[in-house]
Amino acid sequence: AHASEAAALSPGSLAALIAGSGPYTWAGMTPAAFLRGGVFHNPWAVGVWKPKSDDGEVVRATFFNIDHDLTIGSSECGRMVSTRVSDKDRVPVAWSQEKRCGAGKR
Repeated sequence: AHASEAAALSPGSLAALIAGSGPYTWAGMTPAAFLRGGVFHNPWAVGVWKPKSDDGEVVRATFFNIDHDLTIGSSECGRMVSTRVSDKDRVPVAWSQEKRCGAGKR
């Protein structure tokens, strides 16, 4: 994230981790990116994103006027869960450059 933008986010929070980052897959579709200034690009539209909670642990992404709340699914793997607010439908969101979690570990 841009230094001034990152300073406004809770250090280590989900919002701080994803600010200015990508590409991500959203429900298996790519690319998705959480750009500076709250711009959210995804395979379907350009939307907006911002921290929903004061601590930045829940992020609200909105596109097509539909709200989605993102939470950490696995911080080790760069995975999140998106829950569509209107019907609670949940889909995975993951950093598209991730290696398989646990690959090579025994």
